[in-house]
Amino acid sequence: MTVGERITQLREQRGYTTNKHAHKPSLSQSFVWTVELGEKEITVVNFEYLCKVLDVVLQNFFPYTGSEVRGESRWFQS
Repeated sequence: MTVGERITQLREQRGYTTNKHAHKPSLSQSFVWTVELGEKEITVVNFEYLCKVLDVVLQNFFPYTGSEVRGESRWFQS
């Protein structure tokens, strides 16, 4: 799942439109759309702002399922 897909998922779960994010002057509706579509990257500052709007803490933005660490031990072998 991409950052944009996760933003869309969280926004829709909460019943928000892209206009909900437009309260900050630098985040227009079109900007949020382009991030959701993966056409633009988002800065840490704007990402943090969106997390606040979506009521999700940054470390929980992508839920950990355990499958992400397959093969991790090979990085730590000497």
